[in-house]
Amino acid sequence: MNLRAHLPATWVRSTNTAGAPTPPEGYGAEPQEAIIRDLISDELTDSTDREIISEEGREKIKKHILEAIHKHTDVHVEEILFPDFTVQ
Repeated sequence: MNLRAHLPATWVRSTNTAGAPTPPEGYGAEPQEAIIRDLISDELTDSTDREIISEEGREKIKKHILEAIHKHTDVHVEEILFPDFTVQ
């Protein structure tokens, strides 16, 4: 996704996978996964490149995502992690 950039041509790529086609019981997509993905996409696209690049900015983004998940879903989430995150 292209960001409102202070720097020219800044892009972010975040990978979210849904798992195997037929996961074992207790694994796989959450019933509210589409809502959560949408909330994450909204927060990332509203963020500046400087927020995404800085540790403090990423922590703020994680906090906003967590708050949005708690507000808009009944999914129990304690922490947001970005295990695969690329900024170009």
